[in-house]
Amino acid sequence: MFATRGRRLGIILGMLLLVAVAVLFVTAQINKPYWQWIAQVEPLADGRTLRAELLFSRPRPDGTFCERVVDTVAEESAAQVAVGVQVYNECAPVMSWGRVRGSAVGHPYSVDVRLRAPLGGRLIVERGSGRPIPIRGESPRYSTGKFS
Repeated sequence: MFATRGRRLGIILGMLLLVAVAVLFVTAQINKPYWQWIAQVEPLADGRTLRAELLFSRPRPDGTFCERVVDTVAEESAAQVAVGVQVYNECAPVMSWGRVRGSAVGHPYSVDVRLRAPLGGRLIVERGSGRPIPIRGESPRYSTGKFS
């Protein structure tokens, strides 16, 4: 009878441990790639490349950034181009229970995004939000709707 109580207690403690670990994993924020806000774009001379300017956190002492570009996307229609740049923060912990804060000052970082067709007069918007992205040297234009 004593072995049965000990066994029950072990099973109960094991189940409580599994529940506690599951709760920790569910409540943790997993570090994964995210779509970065784009400060502005600059069409390059070839007409099919946009240089997107991002704002990253302060560089590390060796001059490299914690953020790493993992993907670029240009979804094109006749009226507009939706641009997206996906970034992964290599300095953030894999799991955290709070927000990882970067520097309040943004440091510029540029990445080139290729288009299938020349830009022409198409509006450039941010992928996902549909927010118009300013073009370097031009006054802002506003979209009439989201990219479809």
